[in-house]
Amino acid sequence: MIALIVQARTTSSRFPGKVLEDIGGKTMLAHVLERCRQARLQEEWVLAIPEDDPKISDLARLAHENGFNVLYGSRDDVLSRYFNAACIYRADLVVRITADCPLIDPELIDRVTAAAVHHRNAIHYATNTIMRVHPHGMDVEAISFKALEAAAEEAKDGYDREHVTTFIRRDPRRFPASDVGATSIQKEAFDPPWIAEHGPVRLTVDYLEDLEVVRAVYDGCKDKPHTNAHLGYKVFGISEIVEFVRAHPEVVKANQHRVRR
Repeated sequence: MIALIVQARTTSSRFPGKVLEDIGGKTMLAHVLERCRQARLQEEWVLAIPEDDPKISDLARLAHENGFNVLYGSRDDVLSRYFNAACIYRADLVVRITADCPLIDPELIDRVTAAAVHHRNAIHYATNTIMRVHPHGMDVEAISFKALEAAAEEAKDGYDREHVTTFIRRDPRRFPASDVGATSIQKEAFDPPWIAEHGPVRLTVDYLEDLEVVRAVYDGCKDKPHTNAHLGYKVFGISEIVEFVRAHPEVVKANQHRVRR
């Protein structure tokens, strides 16, 4: 069983309520859930939210409108939310997405998921973030149940409980990983020479500047069909974003000072 689990809350210290901000007539969370539902390799979809969130009814409503089940759990112990959801839905593989990535590409979700399934006898963790070639905001992680269970039982540090996979990533010998890279066009778009000339690209939303950039990218790409629409993906993806960003590098400059170094 493969369960895709999105974590969301409205109590972000840097940008409270960001997941309910509007992007092109929909909330940011609605975009995330809609895009995740277009991924084709998952069997359960779960929104994991804090049981004490002040907007809990709004989050649950958006989940149900987009075909997601809802799991309620600890605000700060996000790892326990994921582990409990994996247990309830009997998942042997968990795909982790965060609700601050409103442009997440469903095809990329499937690529990471497929890598985890293909190498399931050799790895416990697959992602596209180890040798980063995609912008922040395109992050996908696929975690085996055994690795998630070990982290849930053994991780004691609050940072590890909040960030879910840091305990696993810290020990690649115990939890072997597969890194899913980019296609050649994506590498060309975000390789060091391009970044040196134009700056890094950030498509996750932690600050108001991030939201402005994402809105601009969305407006520039919303009418573009997905390159692999014939496979069932109806929203634009990373290839369309690459094309737009290369033509309009000025659009992504507003939040470059926020890029993690």
